[in-house]
Amino acid sequence: MASAYFKNLTSQGVPFMDKRTKGDINDLLDEDLHIVDYGYIRGRKGDYAVIAFKEYPDQFYFGGMVLTDILRRVDKDNMKEQLLGETLRLSMKDAKEPDRDGNVYQYMVVDFI
Repeated sequence: MASAYFKNLTSQGVPFMDKRTKGDINDLLDEDLHIVDYGYIRGRKGDYAVIAFKEYPDQFYFGGMVLTDILRRVDKDNMKEQLLGETLRLSMKDAKEPDRDGNVYQYMVVDFI
């Protein structure tokens, strides 16, 4: 039987993912949203956030770099409980500068309302 140390190394998702289906974060743009829970999962490019929103109780969403960075900061500052009462809105903005091929790309913005 594996010790508690090695059980912690087992590859698992975030517990609330088990009872929900994966949603597309881009479908939530320009809506008022409330985070009810979140956690992190390891991907090829590092850890990223998995989020559950009050408005979509049967789904979970992968947060991407912007939301992951915000949630890491929330954790670092011990503000998770306060975050759960906040309203946020996701939107897309065009980058100020085009990439080296001349293409203007978009990035996600998170606003707390």
